Amino acid sequence: MACSLGLLLLFGGAARAFSYSLNGYKWPSGSQIGMHLGLNGPPVALQDGSASWDASAADALAIWNQYVDTVKFVQAPGGNPSGGDGANSVFFSNTIYGDSFGSTTLAVTVNYSNLGSGAFTETDVIFNNVRTWNSYRGPIWGSGAGATYDFHRVALHEFGHVLGLDHPDQHGQNVLALMNSIITDLDHLADDDIAGAKSIYGQPALNAFLGADFRYQVVANNNPSSYSASGLPPGLTIDSASGMISGVATISGSYSVVITASGSGGSMTLTIQIVVMAPSSNSNQGVMLKKLDISVGRLAVDRYRPRVYATVPASNSVVVVNTASLEVIKTIAIGSNPVGLSVSTDGSKLWVANSGSTTAAIGVIDLNTLQVLPSLPAPFFPYDVEEGLDHRLYVTSLSGTNASHGIMQIDALTGVVQGYVGSSIFDGYGLIEISPDRKTLYFGARYGYDVLRFDVSQPDAALVQRARIGGNAEDLKLSNNGNWVLYPSGGGNAGNTPYTTFKLSAADLTFVQGSFSTGPYPGAVAFSGDDLILYHGLQFQNEVAVFDAKTFALLSKIRITPTGVGYDVEDMVVDNTGGYLFVATSINPPQGDLRIFGTGRTNVAASAPQAAKSLLNVSTRLRVQPGQDALIGGFIIQGANSKVVVVRAIGPSLPVLGKLPNPTLEIHDSTGAVISSNDNWNSDRAHVLNSGLAPKDEYEAAIVVSLLPGSYTVIVRGVADSIGVALVELYDIDSNHSRMANLSTRGKVETGDNVMIGGFIIGGTQATNVAVRAIGPSLANYSITNPLLDPMLEVHNGNGALLAQDDDWRMYQEQALIDSGLAPTDNRESALLLSLQPGAYTPIVRGKDDSVGVGLVEVYNLDAK
Repeated sequence: MACSLGLLLLFGGAARAFSYSLNGYKWPSGSQIGMHLGLNGPPVALQDGSASWDASAADALAIWNQYVDTVKFVQAPGGNPSGGDGANSVFFSNTIYGDSFGSTTLAVTVNYSNLGSGAFTETDVIFNNVRTWNSYRGPIWGSGAGATYDFHRVALHEFGHVLGLDHPDQHGQNVLALMNSIITDLDHLADDDIAGAKSIYGQPALNAFLGADFRYQVVANNNPSSYSASGLPPGLTIDSASGMISGVATISGSYSVVITASGSGGSMTLTIQIVVMAPSSNSNQGVMLKKLDISVGRLAVDRYRPRVYATVPASNSVVVVNTASLEVIKTIAIGSNPVGLSVSTDGSKLWVANSGSTTAAIGVIDLNTLQVLPSLPAPFFPYDVEEGLDHRLYVTSLSGTNASHGIMQIDALTGVVQGYVGSSIFDGYGLIEISPDRKTLYFGARYGYDVLRFDVSQPDAALVQRARIGGNAEDLKLSNNGNWVLYPSGGGNAGNTPYTTFKLSAADLTFVQGSFSTGPYPGAVAFSGDDLILYHGLQFQNEVAVFDAKTFALLSKIRITPTGVGYDVEDMVVDNTGGYLFVATSINPPQGDLRIFGTGRTNVAASAPQAAKSLLNVSTRLRVQPGQDALIGGFIIQGANSKVVVVRAIGPSLPVLGKLPNPTLEIHDSTGAVISSNDNWNSDRAHVLNSGLAPKDEYEAAIVVSLLPGSYTVIVRGVADSIGVALVELYDIDSNHSRMANLSTRGKVETGDNVMIGGFIIGGTQATNVAVRAIGPSLANYSITNPLLDPMLEVHNGNGALLAQDDDWRMYQEQALIDSGLAPTDNRESALLLSLQPGAYTPIVRGKDDSVGVGLVEVYNLDAK
């Protein structure tokens, strides 16, 4: 090959030296490298399932995009390629712009650059049309001139040249790399390739601002139990248990921070740059970055995804804005005149109040697929909506549609009206907010001067407090931590100063911490993710005022429009990165737009809510062998809803000796039928990448699947009955009302490093009651010929400390285990009942006196309902 490809150094590989080679050129930071794919190759069926040559090339671009941070490949339509035309063309040809290919050349990358700048201006990739091509994985089909060459791996190689990588082997380096000049059976990026790309386009610097809270979550893939960091800016620290870097930076400058994550997979290091600057030096602060010509009703932030949702009453739709690109990625027809909206408790659905529907209804959108689900009926036209505990929806009514009944309470699963909150107490036309724990509901009357607080922890809601604040509610917002209620008063009497925005204690609405000096006609409000800044729309003044939320001091003003047009601010939100302020404006509805401003603040996002008392992840590492000694897992989903899970089989990337080189994965239902299987995860690349859980190695397996409540079995084997250490992992990625109730793994327990090592993560904010069992002798009742005769069980916390251990289950918790219904059937088996705080835990199963045999480790979520 005339060109080569490269790969990025993943977090965890810094202990090894790499020998990649660079060609001395690169794309400027922030570049969107448009690759014009016009691959009109021979019309053959591609073995790897790619729909076309362009699709195979696009997949190769997507692979590289996983490993570069400061630039990205973007697919562009093909055209009429011409050298030096400024377009990065990718195509088949018999020549290289009229020059002959070499006798052994498969493809070339032709580079153009500004002399002396070191920056690419164009890179064209030309594939030799004389060769025989397909797109596949594994060894090369044939050899020499008679071979059928794998287009996908050659494309990977050439796109590495586009990034600036050269051939290591032609620079005296003896390394495993796809970027070497000779094609081999290597069909995926190697660590050396990754390291080269990362050296050019590594992680962009993180911005911190003097005097402002900073948060950055370190993520590692070696099951870390402890973290450390050196070189942090003064004022910032790292939590050794969670890996969260936080604090308030006190000295400006650029800091190179080395982070070490230590865990069962060894120690990994990563270097990041943190640049501390004064807030005024951030050019995005208060700058309008985007204007979308959409007349918006209300806005909602997705804490789970990089999205903001907006209702568009004029077009009876909801628009989805990606907060990374600041583009509308979908417009969804939802119902007549939608106004209020909110994300469901588990993050899986968007509830939309369709205030003008012929039949009053709550629109429902599946946020995993962005498809419309059947709507829920409502007795009156809805205006605003929030979800509480146990599928209870709280819905206010549009003025003039019998709002006097109070707030509707509707079952989110069936649409059945369960009752009315505050019936006959107040006019139900207004805005509602719900506390982070979903136990307290707040109501602000559009016309009534009142803020009300309800206890909604039980099905029968109770009015706790009614505070007469004064003035109609122009907006109502709860701080992200749930401590404060913001009530902009649009004027009125009730004994209070009109046109004032009050900061009220969420626990006692009569306790006013203070108010913000907005002048006449205060409008919509929004808290920053850390609740330190308040953004406040000023009606008819074309401005958003920026306040210190603690001191009430006015910090600055953001000009909404440079003209003299009097814009109202209908709603505002700060996105889930903390970097963008979304402002919905109107002149005379339906005129208006959605404007996006930089906040000048990063890493100040509100934390995504988590389901309490939940098992989010379970894993087990074991030596996989043929037959009965395969790695066999099981899990049970309880509840009424389907659940999206990711199951992975990891082998080649494990940092252990004797690892399984090529694992395969199957999921069986309770009848034993195979409902999904996978060998190499790239066969379902798009879904796996979207999950954020793509394995490191191309030969590892992963399945993303939505499963109904029930029992399931996972089986990990080696291709061709190969043997080695593997890790099976199960991730709960949607945390809906259905819960993981039982997770188990069966396999042959040996000695030393080949004992059974499990892992599980408890999410949420509360302790979860679990039972952990080690089963062996009773497996003989299920045709297991070599059961582990006397299993011993240990449970360790995330720092490796031993929390509890057991040999025979009757030793310590005999009666409690019997009462739980989970007492093992053989006295030699082990079991523990534990109440565990959120965090990571490791159960280990060994045989007494180093005995070996097939064992089963089980984790039961006793709080699953």
